[in-house]
Amino acid sequence: RYLQREGIEELGIAIVKESLFNEEPCELTLKNYKKDGTLFHNLLNITPFFQKEKLRYFIGVQHDITKQIEQEKKLSEQSLFIQSILDVQENMVLVSDGLQTTYTNKAVFDFFGLDSFESFKKKYNCISHTFEEHESFFHLGKIDSSEYWIDAVTLLAESERIVAIKNQRYELNYFQLEIKAITNSVHVLTLKDITATLLKERVLTNKAYHDALTGLYNRQYFYEYIVVKALNKSSMIGIIIIDIDDFKFINDIHGHSIGDEVLKIFAKTLQNSLRSSDILIRWGGEEFVVVSEIKSDDEVMIIAEHLRTAVSLMKLGEIGNITASFGVTNLKENENIDIAIGRADKALYIAKEHGKNRVEMI
Repeated sequence: RYLQREGIEELGIAIVKESLFNEEPCELTLKNYKKDGTLFHNLLNITPFFQKEKLRYFIGVQHDITKQIEQEKKLSEQSLFIQSILDVQENMVLVSDGLQTTYTNKAVFDFFGLDSFESFKKKYNCISHTFEEHESFFHLGKIDSSEYWIDAVTLLAESERIVAIKNQRYELNYFQLEIKAITNSVHVLTLKDITATLLKERVLTNKAYHDALTGLYNRQYFYEYIVVKALNKSSMIGIIIIDIDDFKFINDIHGHSIGDEVLKIFAKTLQNSLRSSDILIRWGGEEFVVVSEIKSDDEVMIIAEHLRTAVSLMKLGEIGNITASFGVTNLKENENIDIAIGRADKALYIAKEHGKNRVEMI
């Protein structure tokens, strides 16, 4: 009698009739209308009852799910409304529990060159899997596998909440990551593109920490970065101070422009003669400093002698050959770096006093 009511969907009737004919259970949602014309929704369950493998009758149960359907429709409309608001945002916005992403806005699809949320889930699952490994920025390799990465990021200072991600053209972009908790496990992640700003800052930083003439690191970089790294390493550190012999004579006779060219060639010769782990700094004028990780006390002497030989073999046209003197020392445990620099400087003075073009160690 229910299926014969006026207004019930023909497709629904066909599905039910087919299930009855095949003696199979079925469940479906049907739309119907009350006598006053009001639309309502029914969830219909029909289950065949067998006895001794013979069909005896069907049990049918129907539930009025109108309120549920209306609520789902309302939520869907709200979701579309929220989606339309977030899709106009320039920043990438995602909702995640830290393991899986449950929502993204259009900016995410545009950045990765994807056409749907399903495509994003299939390729990445969680946005954290897109973070490139870079020592200057946050990535999953910086935390223990048992750590919750969202918690790790929230503990960082705002200036450290930066991640590097490649776009669809494999270009590296940099983002400020903002995290806001909705519940204990659900968070809204906003990624603000700061690529242009960061690259501009890097250019300025590069200028601040590099010598304009030779391109080498300068004294400011030495004290702000090299000293910190040297003091935190467990390995031995050797320090070499280098000074070009009679450089004032070169400037006086050939002029400062030639002197500048000599400094550039000298710096390049030193750099090409050092190991990749060694750090070369222009200390000032014609003085240079080398910081080396070493395994024995005499290893720094070997490095310095190798550099002295390389310099003596340089060919500088009308200037001819030049030489340099080297002052060498090792950084002692828990020693102030300036004390070690002073000791190497004294060794350099001894090398000059003993005829130049030599290596002395204190």
